[in-house]
Amino acid sequence: MPFVTCKKIILEEALLYKNTHQKSEFNILDKRTINNNILLRLEGNKPSVKPPKLFLKHVQKGETIKKILASNIMELYPNIEWQYIDWSDSQQVNSALME
Repeated sequence: MPFVTCKKIILEEALLYKNTHQKSEFNILDKRTINNNILLRLEGNKPSVKPPKLFLKHVQKGETIKKILASNIMELYPNIEWQYIDWSDSQQVNSALME
């Protein structure tokens, strides 16, 4: 396989992982995962992509979690335009939840 093709695969996998997991720097586990994905692509297999995680801010009180679970969060925050959120875009969902 030509060097340019290999380099392209490596850069694509690193960028895909970075965007999927919303990371700016990779730790050793990230690098191992990227390496495995690169090997799979070079062998002709397609790596499995885990869906990105959704995050909530650090919650100080258990009562806050109880309130979120017991009520419709969309009604608690009417200033967020929930109908315009792309629920398949984890970055957009995370940013809405952080408001």
